[in-house]
Amino acid sequence: MKILISACLCKERCRYDGRDCFRKEVMDLLAGHEIVPVCPEAYLGIPRSPCEILNGRLIDKNGEDLTESMQESITKILNEVHLESIDLAILKARSPTCGYGWIFDGNFKNRLIYGYGMFAKALADRGIRILEVD
Repeated sequence: MKILISACLCKERCRYDGRDCFRKEVMDLLAGHEIVPVCPEAYLGIPRSPCEILNGRLIDKNGEDLTESMQESITKILNEVHLESIDLAILKARSPTCGYGWIFDGNFKNRLIYGYGMFAKALADRGIRILEVD
């Protein structure tokens, strides 16, 4: 099975604050599978100001609109990864990029709303099955 996975879950330090979100139990479950770690947010630079989605736009905590930059990052990854060979995507929960079902509300107050991160939506629109990991 070929699985696309949020790179931060694989120990890559690509979060906005330069940390990872490593989940050993996830990596243990994926042993024996081909994994493809990706992080569209890494193209925005590390470290960087945290981002959330507000009114359909990716906005950082300083008010800068990064929507176009993120769309370029997503397009680049989608062009590099052969999606037809991907069986599943495992993405980081609540992320403005990878969140699938629940994301932060865009006000930087730790409130969740129903929605999709930009990358998760792009994958779902292409028929990729997604699992979320907290």
